Amino acid sequence: PTTCDSSSGSPTTGGGRVSVRARRRALGEGELPPLPAGEWIEVVFADDGPGIPPEHLDRVFEPYFTTRETGHGLGLATVHGIVTRHGGHVSVSSEPGAGTRFQILLPAGEGEAGEADRPGAAPAASPTFSGLRVLVMDDEPAIRKLMERILARLGCESVVVEHGEAALARCREASAEGRPFDVAILDLTVRGGMGGIEAARQLGTCAPPRPRLVAASGYSDHEAFADPAAYGFEGALPKPITPAAVEAVLRAVLSG
Repeated sequence: PTTCDSSSGSPTTGGGRVSVRARRRALGEGELPPLPAGEWIEVVFADDGPGIPPEHLDRVFEPYFTTRETGHGLGLATVHGIVTRHGGHVSVSSEPGAGTRFQILLPAGEGEAGEADRPGAAPAASPTFSGLRVLVMDDEPAIRKLMERILARLGCESVVVEHGEAALARCREASAEGRPFDVAILDLTVRGGMGGIEAARQLGTCAPPRPRLVAASGYSDHEAFADPAAYGFEGALPKPITPAAVEAVLRAVLSG
């Protein structure tokens, strides 16, 4: 549909409502800088909660910025990275006592995506990667599951772990067993554990054979993406992860 609206009551004790509105929107030249004129998909999330204090509003998309005791400050930063990588724009407006509004705009495509183009679609099995052993380190269970599925369809044997400490342990075990990993895909940012940069540094001190290292992240402006080799990586895998991107980065690192 051209427009879709949905709202639901908040499960919190204080009540309140969250509404979600999506529509196809045509933008004129200069109507909403920095976006160019054209067709866009607009999704708006709005609530009638207490709002965001003005002094915090400019920082909500910063990694690790949070006002919650149990928060990590990565949720909105990840949203910003994903939307930006897709050529879109996300903004926030809020008024204390009157709620908060997040607006996401993404370029509108034409037609419907084929099965092979859908983000969750796995590629056909490729004999090129048959027997390739790949270690995946990511703190998100959904990404670990997705990577297992993609790598299986590519003919790879995969092992997934949630932080750098576990990645180092599995690499050492695999080498001791005479079955070292060929490639290790390391998430750069891990909550409460060793991230990809430190894991890559420590893997570089291990006895050979060492796996070829790939940096994975949802932050397109991370310094390790600008110069992977400076941090010991031979390739970079941006998030959101797609089967085509995984296949491409494996081909790149294996070809040297």
